[in-house]
Amino acid sequence: MERVCDLIARREYKTALVRLWHLAEQLGDAGGTTLDRWASLPVDALAEKRIANFFAFGQPRITLQALQARPTEVVSHLDQRLHEERRKASRPTRLVIEGRGYFLVPCTSHNGFEQEQPVRFANYMRHHRIIPDRLPSGVTASVRDLCEHARLQQQLAEIVHADLPALQIGLGLFPDRHRLQGESTRTDAARQRTFFTATSDDAARLASAREQIRQAEAADVELLVFPELTLSPDNQRVIEQDLFRRWCDGEPCRIALILLGSFHCHDDSRDDCKRNRARLLWGFDGSTVAAHDKFSPATLGELTEDFTPGTTAVFLCTPIGNISLAICKDIIDDYASIWIEKLGPNWLLVPSLSDSASEHAKASRRLWNRHRCISVVANQPLGRDHLPDDGSATDPVYGYVYSDQLRLRKRSEALWVHPVSLPHSREHPPNKPC
Repeated sequence: MERVCDLIARREYKTALVRLWHLAEQLGDAGGTTLDRWASLPVDALAEKRIANFFAFGQPRITLQALQARPTEVVSHLDQRLHEERRKASRPTRLVIEGRGYFLVPCTSHNGFEQEQPVRFANYMRHHRIIPDRLPSGVTASVRDLCEHARLQQQLAEIVHADLPALQIGLGLFPDRHRLQGESTRTDAARQRTFFTATSDDAARLASAREQIRQAEAADVELLVFPELTLSPDNQRVIEQDLFRRWCDGEPCRIALILLGSFHCHDDSRDDCKRNRARLLWGFDGSTVAAHDKFSPATLGELTEDFTPGTTAVFLCTPIGNISLAICKDIIDDYASIWIEKLGPNWLLVPSLSDSASEHAKASRRLWNRHRCISVVANQPLGRDHLPDDGSATDPVYGYVYSDQLRLRKRSEALWVHPVSLPHSREHPPNKPC
């Protein structure tokens, strides 16, 4: 705590705030965390006044006595001061405290229960979130912003500052009953591992995807998500080339963000490494903004996906809010706590392949209740019997948008479009280049 006092005296507010988070997470000898103890401290009006006066009038320093009496008050004032000092788009900052790395990232206030519980650190911060480098299950956090995509940042900022800020979301679907094709290795009498390479008619799939992109652009869609294992790597490359060619011809695609589902692919950075990878593209020129490798292979009948699980969770800071990616069972399996307990993004984009998305909807409800995170799930039914007319409110088989309530996609339509009010509007326009 002495170190925190020194940092505040030197106006190193970011480091002071992250160090307090680091201390708050420490386990106590009798159980619980340091934050549990802080939350139960009695009211100390004099300490609160001295802390408020320091941040209001710049007094020489906060005393150790005042800090120890009301540490959560200091957290709130540091959070507010850093927010007020922003001169342009706030960028994530990585700091190391006692050998452990943390990201301090911008966020906004919400009425989810995480910011309403005194025993949660987020209760005392309304403008920032702290994410540790090391996440559960051996996963590491990859936190970044749109510094390399200044024009995309501007495009998203224009959505935020519209008269009625909302994001027009499109969900893709392929009601063509095409089958996955791949290379299988039998592991026992009842099981085989499969690396998928294509669909039974890639040409028809490509034509359908192109048409859905055309329809989405005509409907002013700003975020388009395709399901898992629907667009092969070859088809994805063609779509990227389409977008790049349009940009070269001076007629770029107006869709800001396009998630081409996910598909099995070879990882060029590592020999003999296979992934189930989803990539988020900038529609303007087809460049990759972010990527996510699925954490947990799924079993489809007697087939189990054959790929190396990913080890990184992406967290992208943008003008419309913080975005993260997941693939299908990532959010309903052992890795779900990564998003629910640690990342808490504003948007979670989930391509999926499943005959039932009801478990995904349950996980999405937890994310909404806790963080007011909007989940966008584009689901492709696996069984032919589920296409194109099956599905109900209790089993959102075609995908959905989970915001204030579950918004199911309409049946039998290849493309479903739904507007969603933005979770916030920035007080400081994040439209200046980094």
